[in-house]
Amino acid sequence: SWKAKADELAQGIKNCFWIDGKNYFGAYYIGLPVSSLYEGYETLGESLSVLTGIAPAGTETDVLSAVKPGRWGMSVVAPQLSGIKSYHNDAVWPFVQGYRCLALKKAGDFDSCEKEFASMVYTSSLFRTFRENFRASDCDMDGTELSSDRQLWSVGSWLSLMYKIVCGIDFTSEGLSVKPLVFDSLKNGV
Repeated sequence: SWKAKADELAQGIKNCFWIDGKNYFGAYYIGLPVSSLYEGYETLGESLSVLTGIAPAGTETDVLSAVKPGRWGMSVVAPQLSGIKSYHNDAVWPFVQGYRCLALKKAGDFDSCEKEFASMVYTSSLFRTFRENFRASDCDMDGTELSSDRQLWSVGSWLSLMYKIVCGIDFTSEGLSVKPLVFDSLKNGV
């Protein structure tokens, strides 16, 4: 019965949130006074739609590239809203970058996966820790609504990339699979 419920939920997400022509899912519904889909981009949800197979077949790359990442990584929401302090708005969250990186690998977009991975390397080196989040516009760790050092979910995201991207370890119904993704920058020592 759980499989049937999961299938029903996946179909409901496709039916209610998919935006034809934009090839990604809307972020949420606004209830009153009139119910309407907010067509903003929400990076974690889009990444999870690819990882779970909810994104329609053949659209995975479209879903992940509908909004371009900034210099410091992909903001968790788009478009950015003026007058709203950084937290979800104008913010990169390393744990979300991890999910996006895994989704990019699954979609076969290895160049974008490498760029997101490199962004995590750079910012963790810059801050000398895995921040909860930082401003997408200027890579500043100050001025967000809330952020802290050594966030377990950011560290967990990094470890996931080490295991699932660099080492290529994955669990399948047939058993353990090992398919490392060796980025060009790692091959060339750049």
